[in-house]
Amino acid sequence: MIAEMLRIGKSVSAPGKQYTENGERIDYTPEEYDRYHEIAGRLTYNELQTLVGSAEYSKMPDAAKRKAAGQAISRARKTAREVLNDPSYPLPSKGGDGDRQASGSQNADETPPPPPGFAIVGESSGRNVYRELQDAIPGVQITSGYRDEAYQADMRRRGYTPARNSRHLDGASFDLLPPPGKWMGWLMGQVEKVDPKAQLLREGDHLHVTFPGYYGAPPLGGGCGAGLKNTLAGMPAPPAGFTMDTR
Repeated sequence: MIAEMLRIGKSVSAPGKQYTENGERIDYTPEEYDRYHEIAGRLTYNELQTLVGSAEYSKMPDAAKRKAAGQAISRARKTAREVLNDPSYPLPSKGGDGDRQASGSQNADETPPPPPGFAIVGESSGRNVYRELQDAIPGVQITSGYRDEAYQADMRRRGYTPARNSRHLDGASFDLLPPPGKWMGWLMGQVEKVDPKAQLLREGDHLHVTFPGYYGAPPLGGGCGAGLKNTLAGMPAPPAGFTMDTR
């Protein structure tokens, strides 16, 4: 998605530090802006990922793609402002290291729980491998995540050969491409640093990676555009000594 925004010349700048209320320009407090920036960033990524993966987007000329991307960014920021104004959504406290958030148990520097109706993309079984890969390997291209049986059947109709027992069906696998200027062997080494237990398989033009015990891969690309939803995402980790049977 990032590569596509660069290709069409659409930049995603930081959101403004002011908002308008009853015709008056008001500054966010530092705490409010930090939270707004965080929420807007997540929602913007989701909006753009859905847009780029849609069939309609692929048919647009670049000028229309830039306009659609701008509208997606605006929608995400509008939603972020609405979430921020929800009184049930806790803001960080202003105190020192010993302070807690309004939830009563979370450290002030930890990622807050999402507001009702939202989820943190890729979070499951106590991990967010989707975010870990992006943070640890800047520029990595994550081309495929969760799929369902119907989507895999459609892939076969389009000439692809997904495995019948693919771990994409469990939400445990991603397909990756290396950042520009890097190579597959380099990418394999970086993924092993993220998770030494990851199962790596070079499949021609991409790297297929399975993360044992994780099942939160979000639908990406065409799967995202097809409206797939990983129903296992957000589930807690199984108790010690147990494994999750996702089939």
